[in-house]
Amino acid sequence: MLPFFISEFPPRQAGELATEEQIRAACDARELIYDGGFEMSDVFEHAAGWNSTTDSVAIYFYDYAAPESSPAQSGERNGRVISSQSGARIRVSQALTLCPGTSYDFSAYSRQERTSSECSAEFVIGGQSLFLAQPGTSWEFGSERYTVTGSDAEAASVDLDIIFVCIGSGDDDGSRVIDIDDVSMTPVESPVDDEK
Repeated sequence: MLPFFISEFPPRQAGELATEEQIRAACDARELIYDGGFEMSDVFEHAAGWNSTTDSVAIYFYDYAAPESSPAQSGERNGRVISSQSGARIRVSQALTLCPGTSYDFSAYSRQERTSSECSAEFVIGGQSLFLAQPGTSWEFGSERYTVTGSDAEAASVDLDIIFVCIGSGDDDGSRVIDIDDVSMTPVESPVDDEK
């Protein structure tokens, strides 16, 4: 059995349309985010299934082994962004395959090391902004519903983008830190028809 917050199939490759097989698998899946708990990483601390892009060398994303003094929301690891420059941005992405005509509950936890860093994380699916997290120093939960309105492979092939930026002051060494964990996207259960 796969660990919690890991989908049952590998993510679609970015820039490619989902195949019929991938769409069928998405329609049967209970979790659409691959390694949303950031428990799988390589020796370079790259998070499995996630990509990051930025125009700045002052900000980076990695899979962080959380210590007992500041534990992950669940498990042993979480995603972490460190910025040494106010205003630097980074986009952390995953190519998703969704089931056409389906509504999903999307959620994630976030926190920052100090509120004076003024870090935020905007969660965007298919170009639609779901919510902006501006967390405190404890894990905070955010959620929103997303519905796939189209019926073809293009509608099923969307990207999840998490856009991070810190505009405040850094700590003693100039770092600004924001964490995310337990990123999840699950299909909304259909109402039970009591008359049946």
